Formats: sequence, structure tokens, C-alpha cells
Amino acid sequence: MPGYAKENVEVQFVEPPLNGRALPGEVAHAARAIVRGMLLAMLDQPEVCRVRAQ
Repeated sequence: MPGYAKENVEVQFVEPPLNGRALPGEVAHAARAIVRGMLLAMLDQPEVCRVRAQ
């Protein structure tokens, strides 16, 4: 994640399905903000070593 560095943490973002529908812009922006907040909260926990967002 740009602007945030933590050693020994694997962050994996799962690609959407190829046959999936596109999200409206507002929904996509809200989802991105939620995932970013979740990721920042998880990275603050010392025992976290892997985060997967789908």
C-alpha cells in the first residue's frame, strides 16, 4: 500500500471475476475506502502477517 511500510506483511487484493458486473462509481469509491480503512487497522496489529481483500 503506497505510503505505508510494514515488514513481513503480505497484502493480496483479489481480482474481480471476468464475467462480473462493474460497480457504479460511488459504490466502488466507498468500497475502496472501506478496504483501505480495514487494511490500515489490520496493519496496526503486531500479530498480523497476511491480509487478503476480496
